[in-house]
Formats: sequence, C-alpha cells, structure tokens
Amino acid sequence: MFISVLFLLPTAFPISGTNFNYTPVAFLVVLGGTTIWWVVSANRWFKGPKVQGTAEGAVFSREEMGALLDLAAKGIRDLVQAQRDALERR
Repeated sequence: MFISVLFLLPTAFPISGTNFNYTPVAFLVVLGGTTIWWVVSANRWFKGPKVQGTAEGAVFSREEMGALLDLAAKGIRDLVQAQRDALERR
C-alpha cells in the first residue's frame, strides 16, 4: 500500500510540465470511469462474487461426496503414474 502512494508523488521539484508525474491523472480517469459505469449500469445487475463450496443450493449426499472423492483419488493416482511413466522414458 505504501509503495502505491509513493507512485503518486512528484518525481522532482519544482514541478513543471516536463517532470510532472501523470500517474494521479491516470488513476483519477480510471476511478472516474469506473464510478460512472457503476452509477449508470452496474449497480442494477451486479450482485457480487458468487460463493462456491457452500450448501446454498443443493447439498451432496454422503454417497455423492464419496463418489467425488473416489474420482479425485483415482485422478491423482493416474496423474502420478503418468508422471512416473514419463520420467522412466527419459
């Protein structure tokens, strides 16, 4: 955070047109554009990030969760074996 503030400061004194740091100007243009976009459009449809991995919708049964874990374990075993096979061929 501190370094971000430093990037906004002037690079030399006295400030003139040739040594002016235009970072604050660019920052304000982006901030202004984002604010206008939010007021005009996004505040009507943006609902925030979607939360994943919770039981907000339908929860997994124990059988479904067990099947998913078994599938993940098989995938890991297959990946490890493929890596071993590739290393043996070297």
